[in-house]
Amino acid sequence: MTDQLLKTGLEVFIQTNSNNKKYKMNVLDGTTLAHSNNLSPGIFKFEFINEGIIDIQEGDCIIAQDHGIPIFKGYVFAHEEDETGIIKVTAYDQKRYLQYLDTYLYKDKCAGDILKKWADYFGLKTGAVVTDSYRIPSRDEWSKSITDMLKYAIEITMIKSGRLLTLYDDAGEINLKYEDDTFIDDYYIDIFNTTGRKMTNSIDNETYNQVKLVYKNEKIGKIETFISKDTDNIKKWGLLQYYEEVNDQERIQQYADQMLLSSNVVRHTFSIKEVMEQSINHLRAGQVVMVRLSDGTFKLHRITSITHTWIKNNHLMDLNLYFRQ
Repeated sequence: MTDQLLKTGLEVFIQTNSNNKKYKMNVLDGTTLAHSNNLSPGIFKFEFINEGIIDIQEGDCIIAQDHGIPIFKGYVFAHEEDETGIIKVTAYDQKRYLQYLDTYLYKDKCAGDILKKWADYFGLKTGAVVTDSYRIPSRDEWSKSITDMLKYAIEITMIKSGRLLTLYDDAGEINLKYEDDTFIDDYYIDIFNTTGRKMTNSIDNETYNQVKLVYKNEKIGKIETFISKDTDNIKKWGLLQYYEEVNDQERIQQYADQMLLSSNVVRHTFSIKEVMEQSINHLRAGQVVMVRLSDGTFKLHRITSITHTWIKNNHLMDLNLYFRQ
């Protein structure tokens, strides 16, 4: 069975709640770390040989580092053991705790304020958190997951200010940064050195060429309508309308214009598999990377999801990317 042991630079440790001791684990090939940019938690899955030393329990802390660089810190949520003594473990990073429901009624808060409130409530550790972004005048969140609360705050920040926020767990610290601050300037992906490339162009998902916002003005007893549209694209694609009833009058027309700017586009995405020579261990969803395309040009892309796999002395990456207009 020792021939199945992981032989890359990945090291995995467990800190148990039972005795608060830290143990290095004999991890097997096929360990994976997956990140998504939809506020889902990072998932670390691995198998290790149980030699009777470690009494693994749910809630135990898992720490992983690759060539000495911390890449994951999270907690055991499930494990199973078979008759061979091999234990399969599923651990999540801190974002897992943001999936639970609660109620929050607030005024004049930005996304960073909301994150810090719930991080304190759940006992989560934060790192760099932006607190100078768009402030939401008021919002009533009844029986919503913390993830949904943050999704709304991030989306409205993008619509109102044109700046995208990225939330991610960096090996035990939840960060909230502007997307531009996540750009990796000393690295690029060359798709000539990848396999399984698939490119997609689509207007089928969250593409709109007309934005219609309505506000019920109770003071004058009328419904006010605000429209921003692209006539040329309506002729090409037909009318793809986004409709929303808004609760405040603040910058409604700018809201409609900014939303049209961000949604009136063809979505260019592509996936690549088994990136090996170009793999770096700290790459995660939400970051911005330069990609060298098949025509030789370089363009910025956002990583929407990524899975790292350590197997047979190799570190591989499978990525889904979105072209930034």
